[in-house]
Amino acid sequence: MQSRSLIFGVLLLLVSIAQLSCFSVSHRIWPQNDIQPNELNESSLEKKVLIASRSSEFKDAIVAKIGKNFKDKPIYVIVKKCSHVHFKGL
Repeated sequence: MQSRSLIFGVLLLLVSIAQLSCFSVSHRIWPQNDIQPNELNESSLEKKVLIASRSSEFKDAIVAKIGKNFKDKPIYVIVKKCSHVHFKGL
């Protein structure tokens, strides 16, 4: 019985190490940089949208589309780097 527990523990450890190394490899192949900070409209507006993201072609296109749609609306949009967003009181 103890040998099965030991084998299970070792297998679990090996799977965990393999999984962590896979994530590391993928980040090295497809690195992501922080998104460019940007603001749209006046910060005094009542409605606000915060976009905190990393950068990729897809994410940059989504942010550009959001900005295009909100440009003429009374909504303040701010784009920040993920590392510069701090949630207080949660």
